[in-house]
Amino acid sequence: MSNVSSRATISARREPAVWILALLLTIQGLSFTIAAVRLLLIPEVTWMVHLPWFGDVLPVSQMVGGISATLAALTLITALGCIRLTPIVWLNAMAAQGITLLTLLLLYFNRFTEHLAGQGIYRYIFFTVMAYAVFMVFFLSLVVRQIAYHEPALRSARR
Repeated sequence: MSNVSSRATISARREPAVWILALLLTIQGLSFTIAAVRLLLIPEVTWMVHLPWFGDVLPVSQMVGGISATLAALTLITALGCIRLTPIVWLNAMAAQGITLLTLLLLYFNRFTEHLAGQGIYRYIFFTVMAYAVFMVFFLSLVVRQIAYHEPALRSARR
């Protein structure tokens, strides 16, 4: 029985979708690392947002920089777990995409993109990251069986 399990794991590691997901998560983690360094070390004074439930104006660059640093660690650990095929990979990756989308949607609905209108490329990066997170949610939904359950590999190992 353990021989079938080990063959299933080896076969699942060869699945192209698993390697593509690991590559995409690594790229995302490195991008979040760059964003965190940029936002935490060089804060934008003009990036302030009024959040009514906090009752005050918050510096967005430092807040988003901290979230980016957390997401960078989470996605890089998830990418490593994806290569090792740990069962928690799908949950970690979905949590990272959910936190990303939640942060960007909160900023969008608080009219943060109006601040970015004159900032050049930052507005396009904002919407690109949002579209990427949505794409990753759909991609993760497609490969969940290959990552968490090794389903295609188990079927071929049983034959």
